[in-house]
Amino acid sequence: MKNIILSLVFLFVFTNAISQETTKEIKKSKTSTEMTSYYDNGQVKTHGYFNADNQLEGHWVMYDEDGIVLVQGEYENGMKVGTWLFWNQDSLKEVVFQANKLVQYNLWTKSDYLAQK
Repeated sequence: MKNIILSLVFLFVFTNAISQETTKEIKKSKTSTEMTSYYDNGQVKTHGYFNADNQLEGHWVMYDEDGIVLVQGEYENGMKVGTWLFWNQDSLKEVVFQANKLVQYNLWTKSDYLAQK
C-alpha cells in the first residue's frame, strides 16, 4: 500500500512539474547530459542528469515556484536508489530505494515535531 501511495505522490509531483515547463537548458558532455527546467518566473523547476544511454542518472531535484525544494533523490541507470526526500507544507517523507524498489519509508509531520518540543 505504501508503494502505491508513494508512487502516486511522486507521479503527481513529477507530472505537475513537467506539465508546467516553459524553458529548458540542456548541457551535453561526452558522458552525460545536464538538464535544468525553469518556471515562467525564472526559478529553477527541476535539475538533474542523464547518462550516455539517456537514462536518469545522479542527483535530481524538483522545486516549487518560490525555489523551495519539493523532491530530491538519486538515480542510477534510470532507477531510484538511496534516500529520497519529499517535502510539502505539513510533512517530510523519507523513502529509501534499492534498484527502484522501496525498502524503507518514514513520515514526519509538523505535529510530530511540535509534540516533541
